[in-house]
Amino acid sequence: MRFVPLVLILLLEAALAASSPPPVYPLLRLEPGVVSRGELIGGRALGRWLGPRETALRLDGRARYRVFSLQHELALLRAHAPLSAGVPCAGNLSLRVRVPVALPGTEPLYAFAAPWNPLPRRPVALSAQTRTYRDLVAAALRSKGLARPQVHVEQVLQVDLDADGHLEVIIVANSRAGRPAARAAAGDYAGVWVRQQVDGRVRLLALEQEVHVRAGSAAPSRVRVGALLDLDGDGRLEVIVSGKTAVGVWTSVFSLAGGQMSKVLRWGCGA
Repeated sequence: MRFVPLVLILLLEAALAASSPPPVYPLLRLEPGVVSRGELIGGRALGRWLGPRETALRLDGRARYRVFSLQHELALLRAHAPLSAGVPCAGNLSLRVRVPVALPGTEPLYAFAAPWNPLPRRPVALSAQTRTYRDLVAAALRSKGLARPQVHVEQVLQVDLDADGHLEVIIVANSRAGRPAARAAAGDYAGVWVRQQVDGRVRLLALEQEVHVRAGSAAPSRVRVGALLDLDGDGRLEVIVSGKTAVGVWTSVFSLAGGQMSKVLRWGCGA
């Protein structure tokens, strides 16, 4: 019997590893009431954020996706090969999925595949009527030209985003409740802000901030924080914002680093 030298085995294993694509960690958006597909938002690989098409090229069909709400893991699912999302967003990519349980709510949920825990810290929901947060939103809107904004805060979430021991507060406000209007009225707005304390001082970082000082033909947005997940394994939580207008939907992902929030992924259909 002839034995293959150990060095040749190691070289062969190294060559096989080099020829295999590095793992990718994809993010899907699951629309309420749609249980057959997930929209491919993008992913993370080799220390980079990837758009949907580059993410799709690295998928091998073996990933197991964990479905998350803001505070809980809800289900586990598999997804099949990506395909066109079809009309009206044929340029987007969807993955065929089978959701094993009924998913709650009327807002999009997010599914993510990675070997680490994507939800290491859970946000605490605070009262949307708290004067401090309403005043912060009012000041932000006045700085954008709304002299007397009608403040409607819908979400206030407290969580340590960057695992530094200090709690951030995420504030979401929309001028309109319910279905978005087809045309913007004067005073319409939608915004997501992060309140931080740095060296004893409070500052407000705007993630999404749409303000209509005057009426116009543009369709105004509604926004909501859909999930807070660690999408790159560094222990920090990315902020996943779901948005919609009368003509479309979208998702933005923001990452906190160096005291700044950066938009790292953006997906949209009709918006």
